[in-house]
Amino acid sequence: ATDASVRGAVEGPAESSRLETFKARLLAVVADFGDKGFPASLLRRRYSQVWKDCEFPGPADFGITRKSVGLVELLRLVAGDVVRVETFTDGQQPLLYVVRASPVSQEDVT
Repeated sequence: ATDASVRGAVEGPAESSRLETFKARLLAVVADFGDKGFPASLLRRRYSQVWKDCEFPGPADFGITRKSVGLVELLRLVAGDVVRVETFTDGQQPLLYVVRASPVSQEDVT
């Protein structure tokens, strides 16, 4: 799946609203860890603790039909605009970081 196919899969207002809700909840969980990064292996459990009535969504919830989409790839596809996934070659688990918007300077506004 590519970014375009994911956007194509999430079409209507209800789907778009679910995606935005997921991103907001994801940010609330990941932001708690600040600059240290949030361990990806703990995400599903922490998400369920913070959002008690909500299960962590799977690829099918976002219209992704390919079976082999793991957590890291899912996050990059559907939430890459709000979280950054850092992977390591030494076997260390991936870390998640909140993507910060660039500060707007006064020159950009005027």
